[in-house]
Amino acid sequence: MKRMTTVLILLLLLLCIPMRTDASTPLVVDEAGLLTTAQVQQLDALAESIASDNGMDVAILTVNSLNGYSARTFADDYYDSHGYRYDGLILLLAIQDREWYISTSGKAIDAFTDYGLEQLEEKIVPSFSSGDFFRGFHTFLSEAQEYMQAYHCGNPIDVPARSFGSILTVSVVIGLAFAGISLLCMRGAMNTKRSQYSANEYMKDGSFSMPVRQDIFLYSNVSKMKRPENNGSGKGGSSVHTSSSGRSHGGGGGKF
Repeated sequence: MKRMTTVLILLLLLLCIPMRTDASTPLVVDEAGLLTTAQVQQLDALAESIASDNGMDVAILTVNSLNGYSARTFADDYYDSHGYRYDGLILLLAIQDREWYISTSGKAIDAFTDYGLEQLEEKIVPSFSSGDFFRGFHTFLSEAQEYMQAYHCGNPIDVPARSFGSILTVSVVIGLAFAGISLLCMRGAMNTKRSQYSANEYMKDGSFSMPVRQDIFLYSNVSKMKRPENNGSGKGGSSVHTSSSGRSHGGGGGKF
């Protein structure tokens, strides 16, 4: 009876763990042929272990071309349509387009914040740029595991909070700046000398006459600046968009 109870508890626990809806879908798909068979197997085993430990899928996909789609749309749609867990992420690498993109879903949106993705980019993109794809993918999986563990501990990798020391330093610098401006203003008030910007003070009244006055417009100089887009990056948390299937995704990417 005791053994039966233990078995039932284990079965209930297994039912509570979110699984991939299509277990036949591998977590590492190398359509571009960037890796050897042994490397794919090693990365896939690591990805399976991370997914099992954290309840989030972490997938890798390489393709030759995006076929006219944006990297974001391609990654979102692939993740949504290939039976992965609702909670997870996928790293897409398109060789001909020289683009990469990480699409996050479910809990992974909060685990991989905009700031966290920027930090992750600095660690993986140099390997892609140099052609060391296995190293870049292995770094991605290792970092993903740390991000997930930090999220489960309640401390997702996000914009670091400023310490009391840094706040005090900024306050002192601002105070000194205001004090310096006040001293300059006081010094200027004590100086009675004034520069003359015309010759009127040095002329006798009525000795010079200019009957005609005319301003001639010579040229203009117009500067244009693109209005920055507000995508939420840099303010903490994650930017979210909706995929073609209607699911919410976070993520980010670029060129390599």
